[in-house]
Amino acid sequence: MLLEADIAAVRRALEKAGAPFENSLLPLDSIDFGEKFNDLLAKKTVSVDKAKEVKQRCSAFLVRLVREIVDRLPLNVSVVEKIELFAASRVCLSTGKSNIKDFPWQLGDPNIDREAVMNQWRVLSTIRIE
Repeated sequence: MLLEADIAAVRRALEKAGAPFENSLLPLDSIDFGEKFNDLLAKKTVSVDKAKEVKQRCSAFLVRLVREIVDRLPLNVSVVEKIELFAASRVCLSTGKSNIKDFPWQLGDPNIDREAVMNQWRVLSTIRIE
């Protein structure tokens, strides 16, 4: 479950990232940009300078992404928590089924047939999967 304290901790880390960049985050060579990225670098199809530029841009993108998430998430924590109602562990393995009134209806089609969804949920709640 997301806690506001966790969001605050990420926000503080981002504020620290506003300090000289290289003093607050991992060095570029320590960031995992993915296996495919590393494979392409190993083939040396780009110059060292271009590779460094791409790494810097990717790193800046990741920092920006986290900033955007942190800025938006506090307003949407309740929605994220409601999405958790659909987790397989809660739907299939739990003996206490979630109340359908708690569903994040605002995320779905406004014209959804709620009665049909409720009927499907009732059927699903009678099935025990282990």
